[in-house]
Amino acid sequence: MAARPHWSAARFADRLAPAGRRLDELRFGSLDIRAGLSTALDQLDPAARDGFGLLAAAGMRALTASDAAALLDTGPDDAEELLERLADARLLEVCGADGDAWLRYRFMPLVRLFAEEQRVPALVS
Repeated sequence: MAARPHWSAARFADRLAPAGRRLDELRFGSLDIRAGLSTALDQLDPAARDGFGLLAAAGMRALTASDAAALLDTGPDDAEELLERLADARLLEVCGADGDAWLRYRFMPLVRLFAEEQRVPALVS
């Protein structure tokens, strides 16, 4: 909003409403949400990048290490390690614990949009 002070809050909200444009709208000069998320993803090892994609594709609102283990076909300890690496990279956030004291993780909305973009193959012209 600071970049376009002549826009009303309603105008800005309207431009952010379509999910497909949200990441495009959230950039100004060198401040770019998509670029920051891309850098965070690129700094992960290939297995963590693949895990990020698989977990995001599952579309779960929140997941535990047990959930991730089932999705990734691995053990809960390895899944928890991956979840923690993604949380360290700010690609997931801890959002509580379930009844068995497993931490619950979630993709923040903008990260989920970014993950969805990563799954869509680029169009070749």
